[in-house]
Amino acid sequence: MNDSDVVCQCNMICVKDVSDFMQTYPALSEDQLKKIMNIGGRCGACNIPNSPNIDISYAEVVKKLKK
Repeated sequence: MNDSDVVCQCNMICVKDVSDFMQTYPALSEDQLKKIMNIGGRCGACNIPNSPNIDISYAEVVKKLKK
């Protein structure tokens, strides 16, 4: 997983963006952060594992960042 890997193509969200939000707002839940960043709010590809439209899904990013 690289900082520049695309998590949400429609909203131009990459792994670094998700990481930064998680660090800035640690009290918010994964779902709240997802809603604030509008991940999955358009085409929904970022909610599908192994989607060809993204490099890594939001769920995978959160899982790896929590380790």
